[in-house]
Amino acid sequence: MKGSTHFPSRAGSGARVALLTTYFRFFDGVFPDSYRETQAENARSLAAEIESAGFEVINFGLTDSEAKAHEHAQLLSDAAPNVLLLLPLMACPATHALPVALALQIPTVICQWLKQAEFHDDYDEITATEDSTLLGAAMLTSGLLQHGLRFASVVHRRGESGGELYGALRGAIATSPAQPRRIGVVGAPLEGYVDVEVGADDLTEFGMVRVPITSDRIISNLPELQSSSVAEEAEWFEAAGAQFAADAESLARDLALGAALEAIATFDKLDAVVLNCHDALFRRGQHVGIPACLAGSRLASSDRPVTCTGDVSTAVALVIAREFTPDVLYCEPFTIAYESGEILLSSCGIGTLSTAASEPAPSVCKNLGYPGIADAGGRLWFGFREGPATIIAFVPGTLGEPAHLIWTVGRSSGRSLRSMHGPNAIVTLDSTDPVSVMAKWVEHGPAHHVALAGADLSVELRTMDRLGDFRLIEVR
Repeated sequence: MKGSTHFPSRAGSGARVALLTTYFRFFDGVFPDSYRETQAENARSLAAEIESAGFEVINFGLTDSEAKAHEHAQLLSDAAPNVLLLLPLMACPATHALPVALALQIPTVICQWLKQAEFHDDYDEITATEDSTLLGAAMLTSGLLQHGLRFASVVHRRGESGGELYGALRGAIATSPAQPRRIGVVGAPLEGYVDVEVGADDLTEFGMVRVPITSDRIISNLPELQSSSVAEEAEWFEAAGAQFAADAESLARDLALGAALEAIATFDKLDAVVLNCHDALFRRGQHVGIPACLAGSRLASSDRPVTCTGDVSTAVALVIAREFTPDVLYCEPFTIAYESGEILLSSCGIGTLSTAASEPAPSVCKNLGYPGIADAGGRLWFGFREGPATIIAFVPGTLGEPAHLIWTVGRSSGRSLRSMHGPNAIVTLDSTDPVSVMAKWVEHGPAHHVALAGADLSVELRTMDRLGDFRLIEVR
């Protein structure tokens, strides 16, 4: 089953869903008096399911005429919902919903609620009419399209605890965040890395803004950690499941840098942070003198994705993925095994601990691959946990095509390679020809780093593509 409700998301928690259930009075007097109440109860039942998934539902009952639709449009406008959920339980004219959709002009999802697992011989005309959600959905979508309104369409099965509906609601909500997402940027990209840059207009299109962070702010925020503070920071990593392969006291500089970045990110209300460990501030700087891999891991594991090499592109992908799950790893796809079809993804040493497999345990190690002038510094190593996975990359704009995202889904094996420098994953795509999929991936011209989410985000991303102002293209 695509989609899930078993991971916390930003898009969805406490969001207000306006539920509009259409009803056609044409059938009054033909069917039993209980028919109308049955449909109202069906709507209440679905509302309760949606609320159990963490949404707030605004439900004014059945909309049984165009006049009632105008009345509900005013009531719903005053309630300021985040997303409109149209529930055509039965065949019904589009005019029973159009006034609401036209008045609200918010992300809209149409749900076909399927109540029958199969048809038995005694299935009759009344029940078929009660269940004619396919007819109602077709009538609604025709009306919406004739008025130039965008929507996403999903199906939901009776009693489903997850599935497409909740993913579609989260995707719809994420297309219009209440505030622009804030990406803190330290320094400039690594020289020649043209694929990691994003212009201000493109960031605005994706609902994000760049927040510059000066080197002086980081230097002035570097605390002098006492032994007790070092122990506290070490305990934080251990509580998150990491083991120290290097002495914590030798990583005091890393822990101080993590505290400095955390303080700035909190003060600036940042959703992600972009670093370049290889510049004159970090590895080569006299004040810092180490790479920021372990410090970045502290932020990434505290719900603020972090990228390196000045990679704003992948910060966009990470922020989008983080709308739906905190389990997102900044990494890069190195290569694909041509027989097994497995893709190897890994990072330099920045990791999000919630994505880690429990065995072998994540470890805090010395960063001998990218040492600084003052010390080698620290890094994380772990294997990405087994389970569904989504790979997302940013594609910079060209003369012929605007910036967009590409994505594909698969499954992490849970295997890890101990000789890789940082957190790593082995992922198999949901494709019979994964080698060709990755050839198509490269043809898009994406950033070379990616966001690897520990969840199947197919429904969320397809919904955003339907409703948002930028493209999210599935590569398959």
